[in-house]
Amino acid sequence: MKKLESTFLNMFLSLTIISLVAGAGLAYVKNFTQPKIDEADRKNLEDAIALVLPEGAQVGEVQQVDGKNIYPATDENGSFNGAAIEVETDGFGGKVKMMVGFDAEGTLVNYSILAHAETPGLGAKLDKWFKERSDIRGAKISDGEVKVSKDGGKYDAITAATISSRAFMVGINDAMNTFTTIQSSFVGTATEPVAEQPSDSTLVNETEEVQL
Repeated sequence: MKKLESTFLNMFLSLTIISLVAGAGLAYVKNFTQPKIDEADRKNLEDAIALVLPEGAQVGEVQQVDGKNIYPATDENGSFNGAAIEVETDGFGGKVKMMVGFDAEGTLVNYSILAHAETPGLGAKLDKWFKERSDIRGAKISDGEVKVSKDGGKYDAITAATISSRAFMVGINDAMNTFTTIQSSFVGTATEPVAEQPSDSTLVNETEEVQL
């Protein structure tokens, strides 16, 4: 078999064919796996919503308020009994996406970290720290904003991860404000919005904030 000459045209044609074959292969793999990925994402979202709402809550159609996804819920009698709110905040390593749930009275039931890029072993502890070490569940919107102890609040920041902890509080307060906005449309009452957290310009380097 005669060997092709190493000309620019032959090389261009060879690379084009290789690229087309590789592209077709990647497209096939994506089309094959995408439904499974979408199904897994849907299941994770449903699990997060169920986790943060009162037990036995029936989730209604998703709504949007100020660009946030809101999942209102009712009890077995059809009465409003809370809402799950999806929020996003700026953490130490990037965006932190959270699902935060409240009962009808505005008490924080639970939260779930949907996605984050925080430091492993430090800010990545967000998913458990504020349940197991400094439990934020049960916080009431009527009591005002939630803060870490370094900012005058009652919740301990994650050791060596104050920025991540403050970002978490920003997300929780954001969810509280959003719940306040929608609460009156379901139960006819509303509370005053909580105050905003300090801006990121006041934060210090995360690894230097070690708590003993």
